[in-house]
Amino acid sequence: MPNFLEILRGDMVITAQATSHIDAGDLVLAIGQTDDVVTSSGKSSLADSDIHVDARLTSALETACIGIALTDAETNEYLSVAMNGLYIMKAEEAIVAGESIWSSNKTPQSLAAGATSCITKIGKALTSASASNKYIVVALHAI
Repeated sequence: MPNFLEILRGDMVITAQATSHIDAGDLVLAIGQTDDVVTSSGKSSLADSDIHVDARLTSALETACIGIALTDAETNEYLSVAMNGLYIMKAEEAIVAGESIWSSNKTPQSLAAGATSCITKIGKALTSASASNKYIVVALHAI
């Protein structure tokens, strides 16, 4: 079962290649492994393998989160990544509806409240959580 409970509404989904094991529901970050993949020939030069994502636990996840994995993937497999939408997800701490949320680096699925910049903010809590491991509705807008 994915780490998010349910997709209420999802859109802006891309296909990317995993650089490590990723579970559905993991918040993922873009990893720049290939330079200059978009050439003068336009979008025909872009392949799914040109966009790489990872869910490693680093402080980079806090600032480089681009979305949520919708499918599981092993290293070098392809997966769907949603960059926008409404999701039911688990909170890492108490969160108040309306707070900006960010991707904590405690686990690849961690949501924390109080994002203060557009760099760390990945969305808004639409419902509240009284404590860790409670579920909330999240309006994800990771980019």
